[in-house]
Amino acid sequence: MGVNLIQTIVSKPSGTIGLGLTVLHELIALLAPVIASYNPTMQNADAILLAPNAEHWMGTGSLGQDVFSRVIHGSYLAISVTFAAAVIATLWGGFAGIFFGAVGGRVDENSMRIVAAFLSMLWSLFLLLIISIGGAGPATIIPTLGFFYGVAILRVVRGAAMQVATRDYVTTARARGEKIWLIISREMFPYLSDTRFVEGAMQWIRMLLAFSSRSFLGFGATPPTPDWGLMVAQQRSLISTAPLPSPFKGTDITDPLIKIEDLSIGFTAEGGRRAPILRGVSLELNAGETIGIGGESGSGKSKILRAIAGLVSPRAGSITLNEGENLAASVSRRDRETLRKVQMSFQNADASLNPRQTIAEILSAPLQLYFGLEGQAARDKAKNLLQAVRLPERYLDRFPGQLSGGEKQRVGVACAFAASPEVILCDEVTNALDVSVQAAARAAWMISAPAPCLRPGNWALDMSSTATFRKMSLTETL
Repeated sequence: MGVNLIQTIVSKPSGTIGLGLTVLHELIALLAPVIASYNPTMQNADAILLAPNAEHWMGTGSLGQDVFSRVIHGSYLAISVTFAAAVIATLWGGFAGIFFGAVGGRVDENSMRIVAAFLSMLWSLFLLLIISIGGAGPATIIPTLGFFYGVAILRVVRGAAMQVATRDYVTTARARGEKIWLIISREMFPYLSDTRFVEGAMQWIRMLLAFSSRSFLGFGATPPTPDWGLMVAQQRSLISTAPLPSPFKGTDITDPLIKIEDLSIGFTAEGGRRAPILRGVSLELNAGETIGIGGESGSGKSKILRAIAGLVSPRAGSITLNEGENLAASVSRRDRETLRKVQMSFQNADASLNPRQTIAEILSAPLQLYFGLEGQAARDKAKNLLQAVRLPERYLDRFPGQLSGGEKQRVGVACAFAASPEVILCDEVTNALDVSVQAAARAAWMISAPAPCLRPGNWALDMSSTATFRKMSLTETL
């Protein structure tokens, strides 16, 4: 690296600030194992989506990991790997470029044809292919990035070398009969050090983007590795709902949205004997929060949801809605507004849809009941509901029997959205959906849908395998 280049950078305030920030960032990344207060892969179910505080400088993620520790460890991984690759690319690409520029003739011409053909292809796809075959470890990534990005450095340095090769001092060396290797090492290599450094730095930046992109696209690191691209891919569904958790979440004095205290549910067996299913269940659901309830089959997960919805009468305990409103044990004793606020999406889509009604009629029923919408207005809202779960408008005139199991499940989710509720109770609603539609359904729950009658809700999930946020086990309540 030439001294003149550094002097040129620091001669301007903007250059000094930029260089200082770059050096600071590199130092933080390299010292990540020392600076980080937490293990970047450690999960904490009691510290999910916390706002920045004294213990977690950048808050926590959806699994309770410390964001600051993950970011700087991700910086350490990305910078160390790509820096090694950039050194390799600069060394071989710079030397090859000077060699071809100095030799010229057919060697240079034929070599540049190969380089041009290589750069004209979608070589980034070849890069991802090699990484996916050879693995995502540094032993594969460093030489692969070094080779591919070295080709770009080769072309730029070769152009500069061709200009240097016409200088008089190089011509004089040729006239003295000096060998080409001596001319390259003594006359050309030192002169082109700035060019190699600048181009190598630019390719390093591109390597950082490629390194992170491969994980974002699913070709690189796997959870829970603190990788930049992987972190973006995992958290992008929270951009609209939790870009930064409320700094007042820990001191919120408002009542929880749903509060259950000492809930007990059972049934009467033959002979009048009481058989308990659940005892002493207590939980709180705050605004903007998701709770995943996990337990074995038959442990009573669905019974909790049905009790909240008023479909099962508990033997003991209380259920309150926001502002301390006690929910009646039976749905028949709740007013219309209370019913609208709490909606449920059922697990069995075949049984939850009336086979003699069209999808438009099914979706219009809650729209008419809660908002008085009829005719074309109700149909327009129903169309928006279908779009939110990725079903086309033509499905409005179909009957449930004409839909697949996954499509029926999506209609059931749309029905829950129709009431614009404050709380949605989901009883394994994505089990019948394929992977891509599951992602779309969860995205629809996490962000505002385009229809005016829809808004993001709060979800009490009965999906132990897919719950994203705070989890509750029923093991101790049996």
